[in-house]
Amino acid sequence: MKAIFRKYTLLISLIIIWKFAGSCYYEPFEMNRVCLFDPETSIVSDYLRPFFYTNDLLYDNSVIDWKHIPEENINEWSDYFKGKVKKEDIKKTVYRTSLDDLIELHEVVLGNKKKKYLDNELARYIIKNKNVLISNYLIFAKRTEQLLGEGDPWYGTNYNTSALNDLIKQAKEKVKTSNDKMMMQRYAYQAIVIMRYLKQNLQAEEYYNKIFSDIRKKDESILKYWALSHVASCQHLLGKKRDSQLNFVKVFANCHAKKFWAYQQINLKYIKLLGHDATKEEYYNIKLYEQFRNPGRALAGLRAVVSHNPNSDLFITLMIRELNKIEDWLLTPKFTGSSPAIAYWNMQKEKTLQENWNSDFEYLDRFIQFTENTLNKYKIEKKGLWALMLAHLCYIHKQPEKAFKYLKIAEKNIDNDKEKSQIKYTKVLLKIITAKKIDEKFEKETWNIINSIVKEGKTSYKKREKFSDLMLALHQTYHKNKMYVKSAMFLQKIIGYDYYDIFYYLDKFASEEQVKEFIDICENKNKSKTEEFLLKEYKYDKNRYLDLLGTIMLRKDDLKAALKYYKEVPDSFWTKEYSYAYYLNRDPYIYFRNVFYVNKRYNDIYINKAYFVNSLIDKKNKYEKSKGNEKAKLAIELGNAYSNMSYEGRSWYYLAYIQGYLFTEYNDFINIDYRTNLKAIDYYDKAQTFAKDKNLQAQILFYLSGIQTKKEAKKSIVKLKTDYTENYNRYLKTCPDIKYY
Repeated sequence: MKAIFRKYTLLISLIIIWKFAGSCYYEPFEMNRVCLFDPETSIVSDYLRPFFYTNDLLYDNSVIDWKHIPEENINEWSDYFKGKVKKEDIKKTVYRTSLDDLIELHEVVLGNKKKKYLDNELARYIIKNKNVLISNYLIFAKRTEQLLGEGDPWYGTNYNTSALNDLIKQAKEKVKTSNDKMMMQRYAYQAIVIMRYLKQNLQAEEYYNKIFSDIRKKDESILKYWALSHVASCQHLLGKKRDSQLNFVKVFANCHAKKFWAYQQINLKYIKLLGHDATKEEYYNIKLYEQFRNPGRALAGLRAVVSHNPNSDLFITLMIRELNKIEDWLLTPKFTGSSPAIAYWNMQKEKTLQENWNSDFEYLDRFIQFTENTLNKYKIEKKGLWALMLAHLCYIHKQPEKAFKYLKIAEKNIDNDKEKSQIKYTKVLLKIITAKKIDEKFEKETWNIINSIVKEGKTSYKKREKFSDLMLALHQTYHKNKMYVKSAMFLQKIIGYDYYDIFYYLDKFASEEQVKEFIDICENKNKSKTEEFLLKEYKYDKNRYLDLLGTIMLRKDDLKAALKYYKEVPDSFWTKEYSYAYYLNRDPYIYFRNVFYVNKRYNDIYINKAYFVNSLIDKKNKYEKSKGNEKAKLAIELGNAYSNMSYEGRSWYYLAYIQGYLFTEYNDFINIDYRTNLKAIDYYDKAQTFAKDKNLQAQILFYLSGIQTKKEAKKSIVKLKTDYTENYNRYLKTCPDIKYY
């Protein structure tokens, strides 16, 4: 969950309770999807981030989510210079140098000027090698950029058409005379870009086919696919839908920088129809694209393309994408208690999705078999990554022996730091499902791994989400073992939770002894390393937990024990902290009945829970000693107090920190009495027994009708109307709803 919570609001409670109770009131979207296998584990994935399994980029109008634009152009220049020039200097010269400065550099290369380029390796390289070819091209590209930038790119107007057409001629001439394959393609690309913006669509298509169709694969520049993305746009305007769509798919499959643009231009329904008469390469590209648009099971599609190149960046990304889907389908419900995120991405297919969930483990089994077969059948280059995927899949499938086997293979074939980090996550998860006992030994072993993850340093928000999900897995592990104190502490490290949420969690699940244990840990100067890490940023408020201890006992009606805890809390706490002064500033011994009969009698002395409980003890003592109408009046006051402490009462804050049925499934006392007023009804019934005065008897019937079940309330109102008609008519004026009984 994102950090969207605010202090002591109903929204906090909605989200907190949903996490543990699986409430239908809160829908888990992308921020709640469990993802414990980092899709960036593959070292190539930086360019493919927009295509990971995620709700953020599932739809056509998605916003691109890249740290930076793929640098394949800069990488190609770097390869051209055989790594002798720093990429940063190439980027500076290509993208951030003005036309005037490039012209000056050219003059230096020609020997017409002298200038030392001490801060730019590329400039020095060009000068040293007297490479006029490169300096000329850089000037040409910058002129093209400037002239196209002067026009209106949306409407294709206000261009200096004459100057741009002249550049097309120059570019074509360079292509004819150049013996340098890369520079030839670069000039051809510049010509095609200009043609596109001048709406010379047919010329652009024809020129692309003329120049690039004969380029051998080993000589291809990445700009071939940059040019093809422009040609595909021209073909679209020419009405050549089939050619345009197939070329966009080709760009998607071969070019990182233009991949997202191509992704958005492709019509999935249309492109599927082209597969039956497509070439082998076109069929592969179509099938590949289909899987990136498939939010459901994609195993059939993966089988269709695996033989083409299982080592390609795109295929590896698809494999991790499928793994992340399986995590969503099986781990999101397990750890959050709610449906997989996919359910909320397409509500219209809820029935189909439900049928899928019922067989997800069977699908997982088939996907594991496919992954194993691929690893064994093909010459897989990144064996460590594939073994790591299998280890994680076997963890999800609860096959720890197989998982450990693949984890060992992964450790022997680690390819990068990302894989090394992912191994740590999978190790912790495997310890969770193989631990015979969740004890101190388990805590120490998991802490050693967690600590090494923490030491990896600052990471992206997505990485922090992944760590948060690991904390969620540990939180649930302790929770299922009813170790609520440690479970609560892990909440502090889950994104979106804060110190309020730990309090609410302990309020919901912890016993008196467990709350005391939590207090002891917070105040212990010799915490375990895990405890110290989890509570490092926790804002501990002892008085709040003393209040909780008192409230736990008050719910049990153990007034003496409650008073003992409340007395440890300073008086100023009740009036200045949290919401006590707002919710407990009315006299709880006065009856109120909904908006028509509201208890508006304010009395700040009852804000102090110690004062209230002490007064309750005193009233009970007086009740035991009194007789007749006096005993009846005291019973009425006690009934009023317990009624006001219930869900619909004016002083519900004595027993619950959140008002409402949904948020009060704490224990039997809350479930029964907080909702149904059993104690209040019991005291009113006793009052009826002792009351001798008719007005008092009528009053008790009226009070009872406000908290009884509908059936019982009807009996009380009928009796009130029949036996105490005058009183009934008086109550009817202040509470007209009784006439409906």
